[in-house]
Amino acid sequence: MSAADDEYDLVTLGAGSGGVRASRFAAANYGAKVLVVEHPFGFVSSETIGGAGGTCVIRGCVPKKLLVYSSQFADEFFDSKGFGWSMSASPTHSWEEMIAHKDKEIQRLNTTYNNILKNAGVEYVEGRGVVVDPHTVEVQIPGGGTRRIRTKNILVAVGAVPTRIPVEGSELAVTSDEALALDSLPQGSIAVLGAGYIATEFAGIFKGMGKEVQLMYRGDKVLRGFDEECRDQVQENLEKRGTQIMPGCNPTKIEKKGDGFTLHYKNAAGEELSMDVGLVMMATGRKPRTYNLGLEAAGVEMDDIGAIKAAGMEMDKLGAMMAS
Repeated sequence: MSAADDEYDLVTLGAGSGGVRASRFAAANYGAKVLVVEHPFGFVSSETIGGAGGTCVIRGCVPKKLLVYSSQFADEFFDSKGFGWSMSASPTHSWEEMIAHKDKEIQRLNTTYNNILKNAGVEYVEGRGVVVDPHTVEVQIPGGGTRRIRTKNILVAVGAVPTRIPVEGSELAVTSDEALALDSLPQGSIAVLGAGYIATEFAGIFKGMGKEVQLMYRGDKVLRGFDEECRDQVQENLEKRGTQIMPGCNPTKIEKKGDGFTLHYKNAAGEELSMDVGLVMMATGRKPRTYNLGLEAAGVEMDDIGAIKAAGMEMDKLGAMMAS
């Protein structure tokens, strides 16, 4: 690819829900010349893996809902007995088969998002986009090479990534990305760390799949910041379904042990305890994926967690860069 500058009206970094919508809208409704930069497709995000559709489509809302639907059938089978249904054998579930079907659907949606951009006249380039200045983006192409692009406007729509709490052995835990792409479920129980909606949803999913689940968090109730009546009801429902609720607990270390792990923690009384589990999942928040994009060098101001400080209409103070 030639290193000569290409000229565009808009370059969008990220092909998630925000980036795709903004790009196709600009191209289809205003006739803008638009280019979208996104990493190659993959189910688990990394420094080199992304995909059209972004978190929601590939490793967020959509696959999570498919797993929720799958896990709910356990309750339906149980309840059906009260309505005259009988089964000669207990229903069985194949996690592997479910994930295979999930993957097929996500790949279909990824193709759909690519076609949405193509049909709107948006150019799509795979690689890492790095901001050189408020009107220049350099795309680092997978496998080598770069492409330098000149543009009137830059839209930063890179989304966010899961975070891990800083304890020894944190790299042994999975996040929501990996949890949605597990090859199989562990033999032992699953400890979910966190009390937000991602943590509570996955606790319900794993419990519905027949696993023993421990939901561990620092506070006194799940879903901090939500309606109090809702918090109480969700926590009560989790307990009624058999999830072990562990409020007031702080993980301190994760160690590998055989095919599973030992999770060390302090309980509400400050006692140092541990338990053996088959898997540890951290659902402990997300942060903007704005690092290594060259934003600071281009003069973009960000807060402590990496969120862009935007003025009115999400335009930054430079006037040519926007955040979705």
